[in-house]
Amino acid sequence: MAHSPLRIGRPLSLHSAGETVRAYLPRPLPTEPPVALDRMLGLLERANQALGRLDGVTSLLPSTALYIFMYVRKEALLSR
Repeated sequence: MAHSPLRIGRPLSLHSAGETVRAYLPRPLPTEPPVALDRMLGLLERANQALGRLDGVTSLLPSTALYIFMYVRKEALLSR
C-alpha cells in the first residue's frame, strides 16, 4: 500500500538569500521508545566540539551569510 506524501511528511518551499528552494519536511520521530542519550554522549560531545570549531572559523570569513548560502545551495542541488 502506497503512503501519501502528506502522511509521512510534507513538501515546502524555503527562501534563503533571495533564492527559493524546495525541501521535504518529514514528520517528527515518535517518542516511543525513548531515546537513550547515555549511549550517545561521546558522539554528542564530538558534535558539540565540531560546532565550536565551525563557529570559530566563521570569525575569519568575510561573509558568513555567503558561506552558509553556498552550502544551502549545494544541498539543494544534491537533493534534486
